[in-house]
Amino acid sequence: MQDDGKAPPAAETTTAPPGNGGAKEEKAGVKLGEPELFAKLGPDGKLLAVRGVITLKEKLGQLYSVQGKLSISAAGYAALNQVAGVNVITPLTLRPGESNPNLITDDLHRLRAVEVRKIAFGLSPTGNVVVSDSLVRFDLWSYRLHEMANLIKNTPSAGTFLHQDEIAAHEAKLSKDRSTPEKPVVVKGWFLLYEAPLGIWLDLSHADVKDKLVAAIQRQKFAERIATTIAWRNCMKQHPAIARAIVETVRGDAERKNREAVVTVFGFRHDFSQTQMERLSTLIADGKMDDAKEGMRALSKGGEVETVEAATVIDPEKADDTGVVAATIAEEADEAAGEVRLAQAQELPLDEANTRRDLIHEVSLGVGALGDHKRYSALLKELHIENVSLAPLDKLRELNAAISKEVSEREIDKSKPAGIQGAKPKP
Repeated sequence: MQDDGKAPPAAETTTAPPGNGGAKEEKAGVKLGEPELFAKLGPDGKLLAVRGVITLKEKLGQLYSVQGKLSISAAGYAALNQVAGVNVITPLTLRPGESNPNLITDDLHRLRAVEVRKIAFGLSPTGNVVVSDSLVRFDLWSYRLHEMANLIKNTPSAGTFLHQDEIAAHEAKLSKDRSTPEKPVVVKGWFLLYEAPLGIWLDLSHADVKDKLVAAIQRQKFAERIATTIAWRNCMKQHPAIARAIVETVRGDAERKNREAVVTVFGFRHDFSQTQMERLSTLIADGKMDDAKEGMRALSKGGEVETVEAATVIDPEKADDTGVVAATIAEEADEAAGEVRLAQAQELPLDEANTRRDLIHEVSLGVGALGDHKRYSALLKELHIENVSLAPLDKLRELNAAISKEVSEREIDKSKPAGIQGAKPKP
């Protein structure tokens, strides 16, 4: 049924999605308030489905401009997902035998590429279980090479294509042409080897080359975050509960950067636990899609299972990719600058502020692996931590150790044969 963006009729009934007891007449749609949310309730009063009409705002970073068109940012998809309820999991393996994320380095241990995989579970507007699988590769070297090739194509004074054996002669000629009797000039460049002996020679004194170098350093610094953000965003934009990338402006104007857009999303209740979704994501990452589908059918009581897969290489030719890269770098840079200001305000050494950030990030990852917020709250209480952001470093280390221990013990329990998990030895 095509959605027209209006509220459902008061007496409308639908069929319950898989896993919710089969076809039953539901209660009328209920408006829940702003943003416009309409809920479908089962005979027992339990929430079965939600349709939301969400307004995304450019000034909140939920939208950004790509060649004059509005695209939804990761923050925008996060807002939409408050209704859609799509669960995104990071499987432990990218492929069999490869960690996720996968950091690829060269012989000098310099980062060359990052690969990240995200797998999302949710229900489509028809109530079917849908798995959205996104694998993203951010090849820093290829991205840089492509970007610099475009630079010298559009700005010939920034550099040129050369053979390796022509570098010295080319720099000597430029030095001679730019020198005067009063002011000799020595030109030095940067040579990016494409395929021996051909490469790109760049003039290091050129302003555009300097700007590109700064951008390349920023990308290298935030490469994992960029790849992770794009993988997460791709999971969302290809999942049928949302399935939107470009939106139309409904109000506001581009110059003031205050545009707004309206998006309709669907959310269905499912009974998959965090642990079940993590196990299913591991099967998918290990190439056992048939086993994963069988598991999902069992969990959804025989419902249909659909998969949406995409393998993406981040491409500087794609305006949408470059928009996400730029937005992520800006967000990270703002966050880092904020931490510097916080360290200065609290008269903390910057390395201590960075340590705090790393420890809090580890806590966040640990909580995700634990998947049990009640136990996490209990650990905070046991360690007398009221605010994680303000906790002393030693308390943060204790918290990380406690979470790691809890996760390890649960993993050991999972590996035990059925029937003895959690069993305690008799005295």
